[in-house]
Amino acid sequence: MHQYLCDYADHFKVREHIRLDVRVEHAECLGSDGWRITTRDRSLQKDSTILAKKLVIATGLTSKPSVPQFRGREHYEGLFMHAKDMAAQDSQLIKARSIVVLGGGKSSYDACYSYASRGIKVHMIVRESGYGPVLVAQPYATPFKIWLEKLVFTRFLTWLNPCSWSTSDGFSLVQHLFHGTIIGRFLVFLFWAILRDDAWSLNRYDEHPETRKLKPRTSPFWIGNTLSIMNYPTDFFDLVRTGQIQVHVSDVSHLSPHNVHLASGEAIRADAIVCCTGWESQPSITFLPKGIEESLGLPCNLPPGEADAELCRRADAEILKRFPMLLAQPVANVASTSSAGTSRMQPHRPWRLFRFIVPPAFATTRTVAFAGELGVLSKTIVAQTQAIWIAAFLEGDLDLAQLVEKRCKDTLGGTSMESKVQWDTMVNTQFCKWKSPAGYGSRFPDLAFETLPYVDLLLGDLGLPVQRKGGLLKECFRPYGPEDYKGLIAEYVGLRKKDL
Repeated sequence: MHQYLCDYADHFKVREHIRLDVRVEHAECLGSDGWRITTRDRSLQKDSTILAKKLVIATGLTSKPSVPQFRGREHYEGLFMHAKDMAAQDSQLIKARSIVVLGGGKSSYDACYSYASRGIKVHMIVRESGYGPVLVAQPYATPFKIWLEKLVFTRFLTWLNPCSWSTSDGFSLVQHLFHGTIIGRFLVFLFWAILRDDAWSLNRYDEHPETRKLKPRTSPFWIGNTLSIMNYPTDFFDLVRTGQIQVHVSDVSHLSPHNVHLASGEAIRADAIVCCTGWESQPSITFLPKGIEESLGLPCNLPPGEADAELCRRADAEILKRFPMLLAQPVANVASTSSAGTSRMQPHRPWRLFRFIVPPAFATTRTVAFAGELGVLSKTIVAQTQAIWIAAFLEGDLDLAQLVEKRCKDTLGGTSMESKVQWDTMVNTQFCKWKSPAGYGSRFPDLAFETLPYVDLLLGDLGLPVQRKGGLLKECFRPYGPEDYKGLIAEYVGLRKKDL
């Protein structure tokens, strides 16, 4: 993979524009004049300043590890690390007799398999207070044994999934029949029930008391991009059935010098603790002036202003009116139906970016854009499409007023371009919270079956063809892949030349 990236940089002649081992200390907004960026060259131990008219933040969602803080952490004497450090610490980890892995996501599955398959006893701890373990499905799904990755990019199947931005593909009437009628909603429910039962059956969760602990608590409908695929050389669940991986469903109470103590009262001997606990959803860059984070659309715990709160309420009402099945939200802990169970949805606002790219407050100045601040499948397709969209936006080739005119006839506070951009942003970001409560929707856009419609949306903005299969049956039932977007940049350049 590293060699591929190096070859890519050489082929497209971008290597000479890359400054390696340089950290951005902070980026200061200069209004319409752009940005003042302060960097630190680690090898030279030297600071420098860059004045930029345009700034693209492309640090992604995996820049800063999220590491839990436990009582007694300072007394623990074993190895304590985030999953990102596993490779560097592997020589020490394989000497352990017992390893505790925290988390129920795909990275925790990977960590458990890595050491259990080498004969080390692994304790997998899944928080009882959370949404439980994720679905790590077999590569082929449904009774028709369709490749799961292809399933998500088949247009007909995306219609069976509610999506607030899915009307760009030219099949809005079909989507209305599925989500705007009782019979249509029943068919949608049936599809997701079949998908859930098939996935659970293939993993044989109920055939053993230990594998039953890894059975997802929520339907795949609610999990967003946490959906993962089994890609191990041997059966992961065999290690669970034999006890090489022991699953504990409980919260961690505290740590002691050699043990992890659970809320259930159990103490687990641990020579090492690996935190497969994900990543912070904030960029690793400090933005100035202080307080600009809200204008940049970054996630925050600050209470919304009165206007923002009203806009949020109206957006929620529109979403639930259009997709009433989203009212049946899952709770975090199936053992408790208290309001605390939904706390993951409530604590802070998610990213607020127009098209998941541009802060509405900067829609006019066109000085900043964010790339890759969303969880999606087939990241290469989305990355390329976002890159073209960002270039067009920063160059002033996209008329945002025209883009939102058709979608934002009802706005709060007027009919200006800014209010329409803000409304469109609010509807789509709030939709992610409602659609992926058991995923990451409360923090950032979390797209699975929504990915293809998102690519459609950006292509439609750019004036590029959305339906790219060359025939109705192919368009509806043949899955999309990277090959369908080959030459996309040349297409856009050609279109732009015609406009000029």
